[in-house]
Parts: sequence; C-alpha cells; structure tokens
Amino acid sequence: MVDNRQNLSRKRSIGVVILSLVATNMMIGSCSDEITYPDFPTIHSVEPATSEVGDTVIISGRDLDSGLEGFSVAFSASGFKGIRSFRTSMPFDVAADQMKVVVPDGSFSGQLRIQWDNPFGISGPFDQNLPPAPGDLLDFSVDQKSGEVAKVFYSGSQLEFCLGSSETASDYILILFSGADPVSPSTYYSYMVNNGIETIHGSGALERSHAALSGSVVASGSTALSGSAGGSGSDGRHDTAELRFEKKRRDEIREAIGRERIQKNEPGDRQSDSSVLQTRVFNVYSDIDGSTIAPASFTEVTADLKYEGTHTLLYVDQLTAPACITDAEAQWLGDAFESGIYQTDRTAFGDESDINGDGKVVILLSPVINRLTEQGTASTEGFIAGFFLPGDLIPSYLDHRCTNGMEICYTMVPDPGGLYGNTYEKSRALEVIRGVIAHEFMHMIMFNYRILQYGGGIYATYSAETWVNEGLAHIAEDLNNHEESNIGRANIFLEDPGDVSLIHGGDALDERGAAFLFFRYLGDRFGEQVYRDIVQTKAVGVDNIERVTGLDFYELFADWSAAVYLDGLEISSDERFSYSSIDLRSDFEPLAVKFFDHNLWGLFGALKSMGPEYIRISLPLESECVFIISSDPGSRMNVIIIRTDDYQAARKRVCRE
Repeated sequence: MVDNRQNLSRKRSIGVVILSLVATNMMIGSCSDEITYPDFPTIHSVEPATSEVGDTVIISGRDLDSGLEGFSVAFSASGFKGIRSFRTSMPFDVAADQMKVVVPDGSFSGQLRIQWDNPFGISGPFDQNLPPAPGDLLDFSVDQKSGEVAKVFYSGSQLEFCLGSSETASDYILILFSGADPVSPSTYYSYMVNNGIETIHGSGALERSHAALSGSVVASGSTALSGSAGGSGSDGRHDTAELRFEKKRRDEIREAIGRERIQKNEPGDRQSDSSVLQTRVFNVYSDIDGSTIAPASFTEVTADLKYEGTHTLLYVDQLTAPACITDAEAQWLGDAFESGIYQTDRTAFGDESDINGDGKVVILLSPVINRLTEQGTASTEGFIAGFFLPGDLIPSYLDHRCTNGMEICYTMVPDPGGLYGNTYEKSRALEVIRGVIAHEFMHMIMFNYRILQYGGGIYATYSAETWVNEGLAHIAEDLNNHEESNIGRANIFLEDPGDVSLIHGGDALDERGAAFLFFRYLGDRFGEQVYRDIVQTKAVGVDNIERVTGLDFYELFADWSAAVYLDGLEISSDERFSYSSIDLRSDFEPLAVKFFDHNLWGLFGALKSMGPEYIRISLPLESECVFIISSDPGSRMNVIIIRTDDYQAARKRVCRE
C-alpha cells in the first residue's frame, strides 16, 4: 500500500492548481473570493485484492460519501501514465466508509484509485476537461481467464508486468502496437521483450530485416496476388503499377481543384451528353508516365453501346478484337452492374453524382487501358485493370480533352491472346473487371460527398484519407462477392502484421489488406450502416472512425487486433473479438506469430506505428515470470494481453522489485 501522507501532500498541491484554474475560469476579481470543496475520499483497502473482470469488489476508506460529483474508480496496469492508461468504473452502494465497484472490462493487474473526473465541472482551454484529480493508490490483481483481453495503453517506452499460472500451464499472446506519429510511413520502432532484464535502446527509425527479428515464427502465409485492380509487385507489397497510378491520380486531382475554373469548356466535335448514343467518342487516359490532368496524356476512343439499363451504359472500344469480348459477355458485365453492384454500393455508401443530368453511370472497356501496363510485367509488377478519374466530375477545372464530364469508369478488355500486351484469360478477367467496377464506383460515391457536396466542388478539405477510402473500396468488392483479391491482400498483411501500418499509408497491398480486415470488422461489429456513416460525414481519418463508432481509436484498434488472432479459436464468446462475415482461420493464410520462450533472455523486433505485432509466451505449471517491454523513446508503445489456453484459472500478481 502506498503511504497516504505522500498522497495527501500531492492532493493539496493539486487542489491549489484546480483553485487557480477555477479562479481564472470564473474571472474572480477579488483575492478575498474563496471556493470551498469537500474533503477528498481516502481509501484503505480493497476486498478481495484479486478478482476477475466483472466481479464486484468492496473498497473501504474514509469520506467516501463526501458529496463529490463526477468521481469514479480507475484501474491501471502502468502507474496511471498517459491519458488512456486507466479503465474506469462507477461506484455504487456508497457509504462513508465503504463502496462497491465492478472490475471494468479490459483490466490488467496493477493499481486502483478513486479519482475526481471533472473537478467543479469546469472546462480547460478549447473546451477540453481538465485531467482527473487522483486519490490514494491500492495494489490490485486481476485473474485473467482464457480468451479474455486485457489492454494496457501506457503509451511509453517501458512496461514491467508479470505473467503466471497456478493449477495449469498457460499460454499468452502479447500484441504490441505503437501509437507514435511516424516521420514517414517507412519508420520503424524497435522493441525488446525480455525476462526481467533491463536493456537500453537507441532512438530513431530502423530498417526492418529478417536478421533483426529473433524468435521463431509459429505460422506464416503468403500469396501471389493477381487480382482485381493489379497484381503483386516483386515483393508482394509495394510499388505496383496500380498503386503508382492511384497515387498519381489522387495527387493530380488535388492540384486540379486548386486551379482557377475554366470559364469556357469547348466540347469541339463531341456529341451532346443529353441523349443515349449507339456510338460515342471518349477521352481516355493513355500515357502511364503522363499526367491525368494534361491533354497530351489522353487519346480519343470511339466506342459502341453494348448495354443500356436504367442506370447503366456500357460501351466497348471499336478497336477491341471480337475474340476479347462478345456482345453476350458485355451484356453480362452491364447487367452485373445494373442488377447488383449499382444498388449494393449505393445502399452501403450513398449516392453517386449526376453532373450531366442523364442519371447514368458509363462503363467503358478499351484496349487503351490494357496498354497502360507494360508488356510482360503483369505477373511481376501488377497491372492496371481499371479506374475512375475524378477529373470527369469536375470538367470546369480541366481542358475538355482530358475529361468526359460524366460519371464513368474505365476498364481493360479480356485479352486471352495477348493482342494488347499481357495475356488475361477471359473468364478470370471478366470477374476481375466486375470487382474493379464495384471498387471504383465506391470511389465515385465518396468523391460525390467529400468533394462535390461537402467541398462544394471547390475544396478537397473533406477528402477521405487514403486508408479509409481504399479500405471502403475493398469493402465494396466484398459486398459484391468479389473475394479473391481481398483475401490475397489480407494474406500479405497476415504474413507480417507488425510491418504494416493501418493508418499511416494506405497505398501498399499489405496496407490495403489490413484496411479491408479492419473495415470488415467494423461492419460485423456495428452493422454495415457504419460504412454509409463513414462516407457521409465531413470528419476524416481516425476522428471519423471515432465519431461513427463512439469509441476511442486505441480501444477499437485493440479489439480488432485481438479479433484477428481470436477469430475461430473458440476460446472467447465475446463477439467483439471475432468476425461474423469471414472465417480467418479457414479462408485465409495463418497469422504470423513470434514465439518467445520464457527461459530465453529476450526477443528483439521492430514494428511500424499502428501495426500489431503478435508474440506467444508459454509458461509451465505453477510458474511466474516478470517481463519488461522496452522500446525506442517516443514509440508510445502499448500492449494487449490475451490468455489463450483452455483453462479458467490463471493467476496474475502485481510484481514489485
């Protein structure tokens, strides 16, 4: 137990600070003005001192019914360091010398305290509440059952904790993640998990290499991705043709919106958009090294109408060889959008724009798209299967030669004979194109809300962050039953999850795999309405996710990270830690988990910010072990602790020097 005299001294100094802030906030004009407040409660003991999550414990002390408003009992495994370092529970049956409280979800062994959550109900600068005023500390232990998830958001560079077993041997999964703001998406933070031995680390970024990662891998998997909008690169992760192109179009459309509008956009000899034409001329991006907003990078394509629906017009380039796509196959693609994709995406995300007033979305198939991928590189560097160009929806900013002024998606044509460069088997290519259309239509819907509606067609202020935009586009594929590409990307993430940042990036294939699994998890947990809510708001990034889910992002990230491991393991009945729409253990490659033998000195590794690293620790019967996690200064490391054996009794004690 901590010496209460020290705490009383600390409380008095805190009270002075609070009074000073109150005086400032209330603009007290006289030194004689005084504010009195009740005596702060003092706590002496907690019974039982070891409990399980959800148990009721009794706290004994003095002045527990002193009339304070807005106070709670907080539990922390990291000495209450950091704004997220404790979990709170509201007391009940409060008397002068005793109160009851329920051990809150996610708790881990450490300490508890009574804290005044909002002294005097005042607010600090920028409407942020002041930090809680802390009271006495008591040691407290949590018995963690198999499948339970503890969350220690210490956001620091060192944590000491104890794992143990009583009647049985026990297994634990540690999930480390950094909350740091990285210098770049390629920044790594080193860590060491060791058996109670202090270590010293330097600061800065590390280049991740297999040689730097000690410990064996329990399971890992990979896949050669050759799916919807592009295949795998040379390392299966980065710098594919598709990813380079998507970054180009994002950057260039921001540049275009920053320009002055073109007062007169001459259509030349182009046909009127007011009628459905059997033959039509389109401007098509044709130079992969050019600019998506420069006329020199476009070529004119004449195409024939092959499908007309209530919401759909599908055209095929007249220069397409008959062997590439038949009229029946074009009809199948058109109907796939009209009867399926169109309504599925609109229900999930919202409405597309209609800038030309025809109520149609155009799909154009052209060999020009095939030629954007260099011959012979599709299997090694990926390929561009199709896209949506935002410039088509802001024609007043662009030369008429690089915009069509309509809602339009462009796709490659199947090419089983390799007539236009790379060979694409027909049935597979048609399925890939269907997935591309679902993906790009979601981007079109997002652009409508974030740029045209919320930005007034002038500002990109509300443009969604890449990881959100791409993650939802992959959800669009999933909702339209195009699964292969998402499984492939997710498998790359699962192969080395600590090497993948969920939120700092979004372009690489493994980052898209992480984003798909994250947003699929949100849909399973909160219902698929959550996707529409994410699209139709002016909030961006992490703030957007917190607003629509009502949860702190760390809390949500921890739950998702736990679900990635626990899904299908059948040791947790908590629906927060599983998927309902996918089966990770049956349909995906195994998750990579490092193994740390507690008899060894330590395990060293490096991870990216907001990328979960999974480590398994096994302890023999009736053993305890003190562990220390040390990491780079500024890494803001956190840990999720899951007991994973099949037994119910697992003892954890507070470990002291």
